[in-house]
Amino acid sequence: MKKNLGIIISVFFFTIGICGAAGFAEIPVVESVPVNPDDDAGIVQGDGEKGYYGFPHKATITSPVPGSKLEGDRATFVLKTGSSDQYHLTVGTTEGGNDIFDRYFQGSSSVTVEKLPTDGTRIYVRLCTLIGSSWEYKDYKYVASGGKDFSDLNEAGETPVVKTDTENADDAGIVQDEGEKGYYGFPHKATITSPVPGSKLEGDRATFVLKTGSSDQYHLTVGTAEGGNDIFDRYFQGSSSVTVEKLPTDGTHVYVRLHTLIGGSWKYKDYKYIASGGKAFFNEPVGTKIGETATINLETKHPYEAGKIGDIIKSFKVNRQGSTFIIVHFSDFSLNDDDYVEIRDADGIVRQIITNDKPGKTDFWSFMVDGDTAFVNLISGSVGGKKAFGFHIDQFAYSIASKSARSIIGDDDKVDIECVIGTTQYQRARSVGRMVFSSGGYWYSCTGFLVSNDGHFLTNEHCIDSQGLVDTLQVYFDYQYTTCGGSNLASYNSYYGDIFLTSDYEYDCSLMTLSGGPQFAYGHLGHELNPRSVVLDETVYIPQHPLGVPKQYHSEDVVDAVADGNTSDSDFGYVVDTENGSSGSPVISMSDHTVIGLHHWGSQEDPPVQNQGVLMQNIHPIIEPFLARSVSCVDNYIAGTNKVVFPVGNMNGNYNVSPYRCEGTFWLDTRGSNWNSYCSTGWEEVDNVWGITCIDEYVSGSDEVIFPVMNTNGQYGEIPYRCAGSFWCDTRGSNWDSYCSTGWEEVNE
Repeated sequence: MKKNLGIIISVFFFTIGICGAAGFAEIPVVESVPVNPDDDAGIVQGDGEKGYYGFPHKATITSPVPGSKLEGDRATFVLKTGSSDQYHLTVGTTEGGNDIFDRYFQGSSSVTVEKLPTDGTRIYVRLCTLIGSSWEYKDYKYVASGGKDFSDLNEAGETPVVKTDTENADDAGIVQDEGEKGYYGFPHKATITSPVPGSKLEGDRATFVLKTGSSDQYHLTVGTAEGGNDIFDRYFQGSSSVTVEKLPTDGTHVYVRLHTLIGGSWKYKDYKYIASGGKAFFNEPVGTKIGETATINLETKHPYEAGKIGDIIKSFKVNRQGSTFIIVHFSDFSLNDDDYVEIRDADGIVRQIITNDKPGKTDFWSFMVDGDTAFVNLISGSVGGKKAFGFHIDQFAYSIASKSARSIIGDDDKVDIECVIGTTQYQRARSVGRMVFSSGGYWYSCTGFLVSNDGHFLTNEHCIDSQGLVDTLQVYFDYQYTTCGGSNLASYNSYYGDIFLTSDYEYDCSLMTLSGGPQFAYGHLGHELNPRSVVLDETVYIPQHPLGVPKQYHSEDVVDAVADGNTSDSDFGYVVDTENGSSGSPVISMSDHTVIGLHHWGSQEDPPVQNQGVLMQNIHPIIEPFLARSVSCVDNYIAGTNKVVFPVGNMNGNYNVSPYRCEGTFWLDTRGSNWNSYCSTGWEEVDNVWGITCIDEYVSGSDEVIFPVMNTNGQYGEIPYRCAGSFWCDTRGSNWDSYCSTGWEEVNE
């Protein structure tokens, strides 16, 4: 067995989930996305829909109309069958629940459910389809018959007491006592107003003051992790404040969760604070606060009916006078397949097109619209008479004045990024994006940048540290002025956050993926990540979005090659000017234009002395295992684009020794004995010394297949090995070495 390992080809280990509540194992299929879906990327399948060659698809429910109100205590669910005849249907009073109905069936396109509730509450239906050996599911919501004469339940499942008149787009809500749009009687959660969410606490004791909700029963937990209660856990009633003692005083994060009892359900909101103490640096726990959220009630008829193609079925206007942006939240969204929603700004420019597939969620925020007005239009793209649920908008966000905690060393020398157009600095800055995300009823801004050809995105842990925050994340690329010193915004593009991967408090880094493929338009800095030591007095530059404004730039010198941050010797210091919102920016060396650090701290000393970034040599081992540009397919089905694949299955059931690359769209099936594969651009064999990972660098990870294998004299072998535990690989310099906690195991060909 050779101990020293070289180039890494990573294995995709898919998340195991549950289909419904019956315990069917579900392994998600990775879908391949054609570059241009309007080209001949697919074939017309039997159901008349455009799909991928042989690509498996789930069944869907066509009747009753998803989102509609059911009739009586019995309903027959009619299916549009998928690429399988094996199904599993659960019906419950909670999402994914099966307390009403739970049945597997085969060879039928309908199933009848009896003993449905008739009290007007919400009913949740999950339809699972067996695709290969994996259960894939799709969720639906309905309203039970009976109850009050409303078919528009809110997110908590209760019926609003009074509906707002939504027929007039200019009078979409009523003004409440605090000037927020909304409607009377809507069940709502309590919120924390003091201490200000996201702020730094004072001392080891804090009194949390509530803006009470539609109930007087609350439950507050405080912990050192999101949802944790290791500091405080108490139920209380009839009070609008509660005092928490014995808080930490080390400058770490403090997580607060406030529950409100609405009807028979506990609904909660999360908040994040910084404990008192720590160093005299600012870095708000969730970035720079730029906006807040208000309630609103805008909805289509349920179900709505499509008109002529191109007709505006329903239009709403959302306005907050003086705001610099508007974002709307859809709490329910389900349209006919060909219908869509367009979001326009006050000038009539379309800022976003929303369909069932994009973003493919029923509960989400729209992209940001610049200015104080947004128009939301439901457009008919289907034949008249077709019905679907429609949508419900329950919140919107608007801007507030940003707190300017400036870390300016001397004069403010930051300039617009357009001032350095035509330089390598400008090109590197293209991969840097403006982040906007929500937490605890407020909106925040940070900076981050792309680090792989698979859409990996790097920022600070104090900005993003959970999937919940990624679910609200929007990233804007090319968010900059058109000229140096100008005031006109360039055309920019928006992308949603996708999957939270990892974060680290000590080295203040967080890695996630973005959807929509921004890396194909803006490149990435993955090849420029340089885990080296920093040289005193070397010049560095930072492309950034301070306070969430259009992209800026500044360069200056390193004044401290090694400094303490969240832990000892984690950082380095420089005199580049930054402000709140610059957190997460790359710190790039002027000499070779590689990324040597991640900006995360601004000095609050008076006068400011130095700002700080985390050394890339500390961050790289944390994120490298997630950046592999290769996948493995062993007894599985995978699909994707632009990957190196090993092993590649062939028709006689053997694994090829060499890895292969598909630059286009591919799928690969090594389940059973009839292996097959497809690549739209043709498979291309990759040379055995192809260097993707662990070439003159250090990498680490867990549960991976390693190929090719490197031996001690620096040559590469042809046998793959697996490490089931944790491993590291070091090919820096001439003394190559590797380690696997469980011992390297040869993979059978």
